[in-house]
Amino acid sequence: MTKKLRIFVLLCAFLGLAPSIVWAEQTPVKISTSYNNDSDGVSYISYSIATEKKNKPWNFSYSNTSIRQRDFTARLTEQRFITRWQKRINEENSFSAWMGYVDSNVWQFVPFGVQYQGVVNTIDQMWLSYAHDSVTTVAAYQNHILSDQLAWRYRKELDRRLMLDATIRYAKFSDENFRNTFGVSLTKDFSHRFRLGLAYLYDTSDINKRSVYYVPKGESSLSLVPEYAVPIGEGSLAIRLSQSLLARNKDGHINRTTFGVRYQLNNLAIDVQCYSDGSYSSQDYSISWNTRW
Repeated sequence: MTKKLRIFVLLCAFLGLAPSIVWAEQTPVKISTSYNNDSDGVSYISYSIATEKKNKPWNFSYSNTSIRQRDFTARLTEQRFITRWQKRINEENSFSAWMGYVDSNVWQFVPFGVQYQGVVNTIDQMWLSYAHDSVTTVAAYQNHILSDQLAWRYRKELDRRLMLDATIRYAKFSDENFRNTFGVSLTKDFSHRFRLGLAYLYDTSDINKRSVYYVPKGESSLSLVPEYAVPIGEGSLAIRLSQSLLARNKDGHINRTTFGVRYQLNNLAIDVQCYSDGSYSSQDYSISWNTRW
């Protein structure tokens, strides 16, 4: 199966790059790596490469991910290849679909999804998407747990520097669990360096069900979200904090904090994000580089 996957990846990569070779065009490519760990004892490291031809119908990506989980001696190794197709309906609306093949040392499956992106009332933006994919923990893979997720997002420009964002997501898992998420935020740009937001989030799942992966249970929060950008040499450093003013879950009051830093230098980006709510925490680190081949 692994040999077939490699042949498939090489064939599709060639098909993706062949037009560029024939017409002497350079293909935009993004190379990235990321590392994540959380308080549940799940950690993963991933390497990926993807074409990013924004005005072309086809793009391809390949990633290799290694996942470890506390109390599990087995390590999950996953290879994932995704083919993306996009169709621009007009200047303001587009439709895209993606499908892939995932081969791991536990099982194989086919993820897929679709997305619509459009403009409403000439200035507002809307996204509608569906995705069928896995839950990335060792225990979830061993139990062959998949998710089907519907998502809707709307962005309304109330003023030239005032933006309203609303998001609704529903996920159904194959182990009979679910996840409902509703979020709304108001963001004001005070300058090209500083913006301030106020965000409400409600996030829940089946509070009576034990899962082999993290899902929030009856969480709601109202948070203050300041963002500040600082020029450093030829690059820029963006700092973002999300601090709950009021927050609780099914067990009582909690304190949600998300802190993120992003450094951008030309085509190189470095991201760090940390999250904590008292009972769960996670840390994400990533590096990406955009180039042309």
